[in-house]
Amino acid sequence: MSLMKNIITNILSQRKYDFLTEFCHKCFEDKKESIFACEYAGDDIRVFVDKEDNIHMMMPSVYNESAVSEFISSENIFSFANELNNKARYIVETCVPCKAMMNKHGHHPKSLQVILTLNLGKCDKECNPCCGDIDETDVGNFCSMKDALVDAYNNCEVKDNYYKDINSIVGQHSGMERSQMVDDDLRMNMHNLQDDISKLVDLEMDDALDDDDVYPDDELEDVDEDVKLEFFSKRPKKLKPFPADLIPYITVEMNDIKDANDQAMLCGYTSAYIEKCDFYITCIDTNDSRYIVPHTRQYLVNLNKQLNDLLTRILKIKPINRTATMWKVNYPVVS
Repeated sequence: MSLMKNIITNILSQRKYDFLTEFCHKCFEDKKESIFACEYAGDDIRVFVDKEDNIHMMMPSVYNESAVSEFISSENIFSFANELNNKARYIVETCVPCKAMMNKHGHHPKSLQVILTLNLGKCDKECNPCCGDIDETDVGNFCSMKDALVDAYNNCEVKDNYYKDINSIVGQHSGMERSQMVDDDLRMNMHNLQDDISKLVDLEMDDALDDDDVYPDDELEDVDEDVKLEFFSKRPKKLKPFPADLIPYITVEMNDIKDANDQAMLCGYTSAYIEKCDFYITCIDTNDSRYIVPHTRQYLVNLNKQLNDLLTRILKIKPINRTATMWKVNYPVVS
């Protein structure tokens, strides 16, 4: 056993996690990332990467100190964290209109990315990663979490209470209870998650339908080639997400119909989105590997129903033609 590994093993056995941070900082001076650890009431080791690329390890009460020490002293923890961060970034920028958010708000959904590293960074007590290559399950779980966070935000009347929804939804998708999220940086990130979601919801029609979104090819250069290759052998087409304000937008336009032309245009617009929604659902039902659908099936089913209901209401409107002869008034000539 090397001296460094022996020392780290002793530090871990005594659960002196603050000293672990200081010791690793001295041993790995060439690394920009710091290593933080804390104990939590879970059964697995959880690793996540914060916004500054620092590495956090949430440790259960019982684990193999020697294996964790080897994981750290061999510097495998740094390569694992880098791979974890790349995977999370790739999924987020595949399933979220990040370019639209940058264009409108100058904001990248980094808090969503941090939470995703927590979901992907689950390890057993021997510090062996539980998640392998990125697959459709990882993407589906992230999309489900994102959609649930958006729905909760839209339905939350008092935004100050939204933090409770965040805890519940993130806990459900990460397999962690609220009481287990004891890491200070993780808790701060959970609070900041509301900012990501509010800016995502605030995107308008044109912002969300940028042709270069969701993951421009010229931004793929700094993503590890192995990450791209393991995502799919042939990178599938990334379908565009539906705008968060689609239903409110159509509702406003419906209430502003002035004539038959307005009605016909809005019918065609709504019908196009219904067809698009049907296509997305078909891709999910058939497991079509050629496409990445950035929404869950339930979200699309609910959206489809809302769109069809709106289309029915639009078709029932009887617009008044204000240019018709019956609306013309011939005023008497005053002599």
